[in-house]
Amino acid sequence: MKVDTFFQNFELLTDAPNAIGKLREIILQLSVCGKLSQQADDECASILVSEAQKTLAKLIDEKKYRSFEKVLPVKLDEQPYKIPQNWKWVRIGEMALVRGGKRLPQGASFAIITTPYIYIQVTNMKNGTIVNEGLKYIDEDVYQAIKNYIIEKEDLYISIAGTIGQVGEVPDFCHQMNLTENAARIIFKELNKKYFLTALNSNIVQSQFKEKTNQQAQPKLALKRIADAIIPLPPLAEQKRIVEKCDRLLSTCDEIEKRQQQRQESIVRMNESAIAQLLSSQNPDEFRQHWQRICNNFDLLYSIPETIPKLRQAILQLAVQGKLVPQDPIDEPALTLLKNIQCEKEQLIKSKQIKQDKALPKIEEDIVPFVIPKGWEWCYVSDISTKITDGEHLTPQRASSGYYLLSARNVRDEGIALDDVDYVPENEFLRIRKRCDPNKGDILISCSGSVGRVAIVDRDKTYVMVRSAALVKPFQDYVISEFLAYTLRSLFVQNQIIEKSKTSAQANLFLGKIKEIKIVLPPLAEQKRIVEKCDRLMSLCDTLEARLKQGRDSSEKLMEVAAKQVLTV
Repeated sequence: MKVDTFFQNFELLTDAPNAIGKLREIILQLSVCGKLSQQADDECASILVSEAQKTLAKLIDEKKYRSFEKVLPVKLDEQPYKIPQNWKWVRIGEMALVRGGKRLPQGASFAIITTPYIYIQVTNMKNGTIVNEGLKYIDEDVYQAIKNYIIEKEDLYISIAGTIGQVGEVPDFCHQMNLTENAARIIFKELNKKYFLTALNSNIVQSQFKEKTNQQAQPKLALKRIADAIIPLPPLAEQKRIVEKCDRLLSTCDEIEKRQQQRQESIVRMNESAIAQLLSSQNPDEFRQHWQRICNNFDLLYSIPETIPKLRQAILQLAVQGKLVPQDPIDEPALTLLKNIQCEKEQLIKSKQIKQDKALPKIEEDIVPFVIPKGWEWCYVSDISTKITDGEHLTPQRASSGYYLLSARNVRDEGIALDDVDYVPENEFLRIRKRCDPNKGDILISCSGSVGRVAIVDRDKTYVMVRSAALVKPFQDYVISEFLAYTLRSLFVQNQIIEKSKTSAQANLFLGKIKEIKIVLPPLAEQKRIVEKCDRLMSLCDTLEARLKQGRDSSEKLMEVAAKQVLTV
């Protein structure tokens, strides 16, 4: 693919993930390959190198800068690709001086009040410039001790510790300010600053910085390594043409990115509005009207992956509000289920198989968030469970294989994940299961860190747990496990979990709070209908996500092919 053809079809390639970022990389790479602009009969870049070295040597003779170490010319076998005939591969040290900053003297501290003397740190180096954000000031005596380690507005800076290789311009307000030891200044006189900055930020140079960084406990990029890095150098007139073309193309990238962001935000807002209207419907006719509006605009509302989770949450919220499937008046009411559960509980307590739960206050109608259909009941999670407990509190003995030991990280909404799981030997497994015995149909909840994920236990006598996961054993004759899991994942319950887990810097959901979670209980037959409908709609969401992913994958492959073609012309 020709470069002109690539840019004529620029916007067609922007559907891939991080497409704009990739396009910016390609522009920078084309800039330093000599493929971004038409070549002219310019004087050879070798002349520019000689002029630059004479200028730097004169400044050193005038004692304006310290002498610099000589670097060897770039050998033929070091050149990574072919460049135009009047360009030249050079080392940074052939064209510029690289000077480091200075650590504050031992015992020195930052000034309490604002002073004229700024100490520029790596944390101020962002987005290709030095930002006036949290700048540190120093007293005059400290300034005098380190004043020879300054940076000037004509320089470029490069970070050499922390996030290594960040290169940017020095704004006017930082002229002759002191520079941290974790950054360096690049002093140059015979180069177009914009081109030099473009070259230093290109993959060909950034990859060298990465390779040249030492791999010690605190990685750092030595100044000599920066000077040794090679860059492609065009004639000065060509540098100017490259910068002009590069600026236009990068500006186009910015415009495309802005349009994409605005479109995405618009779709998200429309989706949120449509779902809010659906959830707030006051009667069946109003519900059908809002649902039809979503159906009519379905391809638009769900054309980006960001709206699919909203659709999933809407489905679950409709389910717990009784709006997902029609009610059947002949269903046995949920109150009968609760009475049957209570009778069985009393028998289990009497036979000492379970303990008596602390009585919770009655759920009054004036404190519930929405009206439920006739035949449904409000209740607590503890009302429909034989046991609510967490995993082992002590540190279990681990094994390289054996029985699964689950923690919060293994509890996911998609199910129990065993890709990163611990094991315990049989004796530990049997000991822990005396207290915590998850079996098929039971519910697990992550209750530490990222709280609120819900999984259904898929096997009998297979798992034990640590305390970061909680176990809920529902009365499965009266509560369908899949319905309970969908309910616990609904926004209505997840909001309760968030509120109940605000205990410290790290969220923790304690057992007493799980017992107090309010839920809705429909008739058993309706639970089954809701699960069937939810399963179908969640499958639709899976299909939508897969289709969007496939589309983005195809766009990404197209981008890769186009990039390869345009860079290898």
